Amino acid sequence: AQGEHIWLGFTQTRQGYNWYNHQELERASAVAAQARELLERCEAQHYVAIVVELQGKIATDNNEWDQAYTLLDTARATYEAQGMVVLAAQAGLHRANVDYWLDAWNDAEQGYRAMAEVARRFGSYHHIILAESNLALLASNQGRHDEALRHTRATLDQAVALQ
Repeated sequence: AQGEHIWLGFTQTRQGYNWYNHQELERASAVAAQARELLERCEAQHYVAIVVELQGKIATDNNEWDQAYTLLDTARATYEAQGMVVLAAQAGLHRANVDYWLDAWNDAEQGYRAMAEVARRFGSYHHIILAESNLALLASNQGRHDEALRHTRATLDQAVALQ
């Protein structure tokens, strides 16, 4: 029965992401809360981290910054405890985005750089591209145009290499 409950929680999490992707934040939040409760009872930490990260993204979109920080930090710590380093970096990227939106640019830059390092170490090209493009945007917004161009070139080189 526990396996069935885990799959139900996983399916609810996917449903929550679908609602989130359609900007149905109330529906996404409700189904994510159900999924989290079920997955926590099953002690399915990997899946708990996924749904907590979703809740952090929902909080971000609702401008609930403190809650977003808490949820994204929780997701990252849970991923790390499960040895899921790339997913931990992904949660860190979302947290760095919150820093960026709140004009905490030094913190955002640290987060993006840390994620880029992890992504390179594990060959996660998608995350390398995300981190480099965010670093380019951040550098450009701060008037560091040469650096922004270097990050943009790195992003393009990585994308071309995937073809």
